[in-house]
Amino acid sequence: MMEPVHVIIGNSEDIHAVSVAWALERAGARVLLWDGIGMHDEAVMVHTIGDSGSILRIGGDTVRDVKSLWFRRPVPYQPLADLDPASVKFVDNELKSAHGSLAAALRLRSSLTIGDWHPTDASTKGLQLEVALSCGFRIPDTLITNDPVEVADFRTRQPAVLVKHFTPHFWSSDRERKGWQCGPVIIPRDRSLDDAGVRVCPAIYQAVVDKVFDLRVTVIGRRMFTARIVRHDGVSPLDWRPGSVRPGELVMDRYELDERTQAAIGLLMDKLDLRYGCVDLAVDSRGDTFFFEINTGGQFLFIDDYIPEMNLLGEMAGFLLAGSMEYEAVPSSVANLAAFESSDRCAELCSAVRRFGQSDRMITRVDTSAAEAA
Repeated sequence: MMEPVHVIIGNSEDIHAVSVAWALERAGARVLLWDGIGMHDEAVMVHTIGDSGSILRIGGDTVRDVKSLWFRRPVPYQPLADLDPASVKFVDNELKSAHGSLAAALRLRSSLTIGDWHPTDASTKGLQLEVALSCGFRIPDTLITNDPVEVADFRTRQPAVLVKHFTPHFWSSDRERKGWQCGPVIIPRDRSLDDAGVRVCPAIYQAVVDKVFDLRVTVIGRRMFTARIVRHDGVSPLDWRPGSVRPGELVMDRYELDERTQAAIGLLMDKLDLRYGCVDLAVDSRGDTFFFEINTGGQFLFIDDYIPEMNLLGEMAGFLLAGSMEYEAVPSSVANLAAFESSDRCAELCSAVRRFGQSDRMITRVDTSAAEAA
């Protein structure tokens, strides 16, 4: 009888997907990391259904008992080469439907599923804020709109307004070895906005929170791992993501959440039907905790860079290995970030020719030399 398989759907150029697959294999598991139809010649799916049952094969591997299924930010599917231009739209729609069909077939076989092929309602910012309020969180006053009149009225009630985007977006230049990302921007009251620009592109407008420090809570199954984030000078940056701060500028350490916040996060996860997520919180100068968002496919390896003993790589691998909300982490002696970074698997990842091209959501760790050059 074939042993259960742990399936990670895309992509094999992502350090999170590859490192977790490596950790699972180090723990003795069978892992299938698959990029999708059209990525390369071997990336085929076969789903046979008949009176004798059904058989599902992905990339030549037969999938029966799926212990865990992780949709780790799949790469956008790519139409097959040499298509008649008149057929591109048809094939594009067929690829979308075929991947959706495959995702449903995998979910049917899986003991534990994290994420999905396409974004779900749980990832939408407006829903998250409403649910967070119902769970007892404080949130900044928020307006989501493309109406210039509403924006102007909202700004009159705030000393300054923070403008945020809905979806991460990145630009890069291989020639210049630079990367750019869109991030939050504070708009002071005396700065004018272009009404046409406001109208054409809806955005999230929020009151500015007087942050003392940020909290990143990584929720894996029933467990919560909290990192406190500040700059070396003790100031909380507007945006602490790697592309928004200089290398070495941040300090992170473990933080113990109070029981009330832990309970609110647990309720939030249940209401959004999530098994994994990264919650972004901040504590202000009065000691109040504010909810900003939960990233349903968030990154965690950067925390292992700062707090190695947390070993979220081992936690995530243990979660998938168990295929259950209750799990034991893969021990650090078996798998940790430093060991992965010194492994042949990491060397292969770093030296491989990129097949997918630059995706607007593919950057997971910023190249230090590129960041310094920027």
